[in-house]
Amino acid sequence: MLSSGVIFCEILYIFASAVAGGLGLALAIGLGIALGLGGRDYVAENIDDWAGKVSTEMDSSDTRPETRGSGSNASGTDPDIGD
Repeated sequence: MLSSGVIFCEILYIFASAVAGGLGLALAIGLGIALGLGGRDYVAENIDDWAGKVSTEMDSSDTRPETRGSGSNASGTDPDIGD
């Protein structure tokens, strides 16, 4: 039969694990809320600058795909297929 000291240690271990898990969860939630609420103001102040930089970079780079009619085969027909 188990002694009362071993049972007490097991109960204490389970309780301490639950408390540590709860504190960790509370810390994670609190940190997430704090960063979310604090970051909201930062983003609101800077979003226009970020959007302007992105649109400027997109306009200056040539990211448009090549059209079908360009290149050496300007007629758009397949050279392997006879007319």
